[in-house]
Amino acid sequence: MRVVAGVLAAWLLLPSLALSNPGFDAKYNLLLNDDLVGQAFFRARTQDGTYSIEAFTVPFGRMAETAPEHEVLEISEGAWRADGPVPREYVFNLRDGQGDQGFLTF
Repeated sequence: MRVVAGVLAAWLLLPSLALSNPGFDAKYNLLLNDDLVGQAFFRARTQDGTYSIEAFTVPFGRMAETAPEHEVLEISEGAWRADGPVPREYVFNLRDGQGDQGFLTF
């Protein structure tokens, strides 16, 4: 569930909207074949030519029954220019029954 990538892609379509908006917080329900499988808590900020996006996804509904320990944290930070975002860092961390697994890219 790559929430950050999806929202960042949507922002690419409307860069002037992102530049004029200092940020927002949101909560999304995640569906798979019309079944509720998770919830994502989302925060986006732009300030002084930079952006920060964080998404924390937890299991819900059917997924909470089958994988209650499955949590995903995604963070993307970088510069925000008139033509859109220029990522500097992306962090993906998965916590499940086997522990923490994650990676960081630049």
